[in-house]
Amino acid sequence: TDVKGNIIFANDRFCQISKYSREKLLGQNHRIVNSGYHPGEFFRGLWTTIASGRVWRGDIRNRARDGCIYWVDTTIIPLLNEDGKPYQYMSIRYEITEKKKMEEALRELPQQIISAQEEERGRIAQAIHDDFGQLLVALKIFLVTSAVDVHCTRPAFDEFCESLKARINTIIDRARSISHELALPSLKYTGLVRSLKDLIGFNRSNNKLAVKFIHRNLNNVDFESKDIILYRIVQEALTNIIKHAEARNVTVRMHYKEGKVALVIKDDGKGFDVKDQSGLRKGIGLSLIRERAKLMSAILQITSTAGKGTLIRLSVPVKEKTNG
Repeated sequence: TDVKGNIIFANDRFCQISKYSREKLLGQNHRIVNSGYHPGEFFRGLWTTIASGRVWRGDIRNRARDGCIYWVDTTIIPLLNEDGKPYQYMSIRYEITEKKKMEEALRELPQQIISAQEEERGRIAQAIHDDFGQLLVALKIFLVTSAVDVHCTRPAFDEFCESLKARINTIIDRARSISHELALPSLKYTGLVRSLKDLIGFNRSNNKLAVKFIHRNLNNVDFESKDIILYRIVQEALTNIIKHAEARNVTVRMHYKEGKVALVIKDDGKGFDVKDQSGLRKGIGLSLIRERAKLMSAILQITSTAGKGTLIRLSVPVKEKTNG
């Protein structure tokens, strides 16, 4: 192109990809293939670079004459005059449309995995609630009514029935708890903060654990698909603490700053050796948290000392909500 970006030469390959004839391209501004995908800042930065005589390299999404989108790996080289000023620009491009499609598919893969996991968890939760739970309730009713009939002839049977009813009640409560843990929270309607408050309240009331939840600057965060992963990480951490840590107090902190959401979970339990990968707590619980962190491209740090509790730190890249 010339210094104004008007096309003065195009080879056969460029004509083939853009689907414009050479006659249609010559004299046209390079914006003829602009897809509108890149923000103004993108091209201002490009022009600032090449106008100063420096080479620019990057990926550009263009639109062909028939409306099809294509990507090109682009290198723009300024051709300088005797005064060191650009008088023409030479652009060398390689089509990378298929590569970009593969990258997009890989970006979408974590969300597809999460959706499949949550769908399966939902089915299991529903089955526990509708089938297993209802069968236990029916068994309890049968036991109660049968005990009344037997009571007249075998009074000693009462003690056995009461013990059995207590055990059935424990199983019913546990089935309800598992169903609650597996069920997908209504993040779309309640939001992450409200869902975490409900989760913490449920654990507080059912496990007599003192859990403090502190959050700030989260109203304008666009979590995209990361909200459900963050929810599951907090849930998994609390489950680990309840089962293994023997903790009395837990603090969950979450805040946003400069494109990152920081999540910190701290307990005052017995702690453990982070390097020791044996055992249920380390082998399964924390490995699930690590895998979920990878899905978000998050930075995860886990520190723990015997007798001094455990600290989980997570830094998650996010975007701010756009107006409208």
